[in-house]
Amino acid sequence: MERLTDAKLGWLTVALVLHVCGQACRGLAWRGVLHAAWPGVTRRRACAWHMCGAGLTGVLSVRGGDAVRMAVAKRELPRATWAALAGTLAVEGSFEVVCGIVLTFVAAWLGIGSLGAPSVVMVAGAVVAAGVVALLAWRSARVRGIVCEVRRGFAVLGDRLFMSTLDGHLLAFDRNTGRVVWDTLVDDYKAGHALIAAPLIVSVEPVSV
Repeated sequence: MERLTDAKLGWLTVALVLHVCGQACRGLAWRGVLHAAWPGVTRRRACAWHMCGAGLTGVLSVRGGDAVRMAVAKRELPRATWAALAGTLAVEGSFEVVCGIVLTFVAAWLGIGSLGAPSVVMVAGAVVAAGVVALLAWRSARVRGIVCEVRRGFAVLGDRLFMSTLDGHLLAFDRNTGRVVWDTLVDDYKAGHALIAAPLIVSVEPVSV
């Protein structure tokens, strides 16, 4: 309590304003992600959903706050699913994760308080460990398959997402729910054929190559 009484009211007000502005910016960023699947989402509604979850973060933890804002958004968004909303949070939080990793390395390099800068051996060990993990992940056939699927990309037409697969299928998804609308076999992978690129929209028909 003594520390709170010593706080400068002016600086405390500035900190609160900056915090609210930061949360509003995150709400606007989330709205940008939501708008791709639900074009009717307004900035005001997205910021309200985000602020609701952020306000409960201190009580329910960060993930609990995320669950609250997804629940509030799901009530108002047509045909929204938990999986689709969780995906929007992953996209919205990806930049934050990257910044957090960078700041962690910067803090470790500069030293934190009386701990001082880490030794060269510690930094080298961390780099080697990260390299080993990356190498083992890349040698995994499952990880390589996931990377190839993600890099292939989608084609978008109206409320449909189109994706081609290595085993010769062309799939259409409902972009609002993620549900498979149809699945067509384009060519037989047993004959050595594979679809290695994202489909192209020619006129109003998806074409896979």
